[in-house]
Amino acid sequence: MKRVLGLITARGGSKGIPGKNIKMIAGKPLIAWTIEEAVKSKLLDRVIVSTDSEEIAEVSRKYGAEVPWMRPKELAQDDTKHIDVVLHAIALEKCPAYCLLQPTSPLRTAEDIDGAIEKFQEIDKKVIGVTLSTEYYHIFDYHQNVVFSIESYHTVYQELPRQKIEPRCLINGAVYVNDSGITIMSGVIGGAGYGYVMPKERSYQIDDMIDFDICEMLLRKRNG
Repeated sequence: MKRVLGLITARGGSKGIPGKNIKMIAGKPLIAWTIEEAVKSKLLDRVIVSTDSEEIAEVSRKYGAEVPWMRPKELAQDDTKHIDVVLHAIALEKCPAYCLLQPTSPLRTAEDIDGAIEKFQEIDKKVIGVTLSTEYYHIFDYHQNVVFSIESYHTVYQELPRQKIEPRCLINGAVYVNDSGITIMSGVIGGAGYGYVMPKERSYQIDDMIDFDICEMLLRKRNG
């Protein structure tokens, strides 16, 4: 079994929603929802936060994550590629494998994290969280996590009856598990891998205030 590092990436600057990563949502800073579920995980070796912000670092430690170093400012710009942030972290931590968790997916649970890691350990290939496209929700039991090749995502079956169409998926941004060495060679998403299907209600990703409001409603509903 490879040791898996929980890696949460959260820079200080955000143009779309100022202070997004520590903005209060359903009673907690946004990043807290991701940290708390990562800490609950049975399969993550450690949970660390990569950030350039002392304020985010303080909040992260409060909710149980490690912040063993601060991210360089040059890796916290608007045009910084996520792969560069991941490569920086895995170079410092020397981890065999990692699970990338973005704070902008606050609805993902510890069960989602562990389910994706279990599949990664089983198949020894990259596993990415996905959600079935809306038109297929009523066909599949999406509470049962199905794994299928990412390479089949964009296949179109125009001549087949609906019941025989292979599910089409969207990467939901909630969880990425990969071997560190493979990431160095092919990036976070590139190369062969598998999609780990999550239900729609845990797959929302915050890009703007409408997403923020939807996630807040769902978090309040889930937590009573």
